Amino acid sequence: MARVILHFMPTTTPVLMSLVWDKDTQRILGAQMMSKHDISETLSLISLCIQNQNTIEFLGMYDTMFQPNFDRPFNYVNLLAQAAVAKEDKKVNK
Repeated sequence: MARVILHFMPTTTPVLMSLVWDKDTQRILGAQMMSKHDISETLSLISLCIQNQNTIEFLGMYDTMFQPNFDRPFNYVNLLAQAAVAKEDKKVNK
């Protein structure tokens, strides 16, 4: 068995993230992210979402390019927003 590390997927190091949104409108207000790798594109996406007044639901389903053999359909920023939506849904269903 060989271990292959592709140059475009060097590691599975976690990205620490938090997302801030308006509780009433669900609009994205900010985010914090920390990684050993360059995630500036993701922060640019968050910045664009703030400028466009996008919601956590929009970001959760935002379509990103992926390759089925090498990646998952949802990007880590999609998963972050989906967790925010789930948190809000849990509050509503109490």
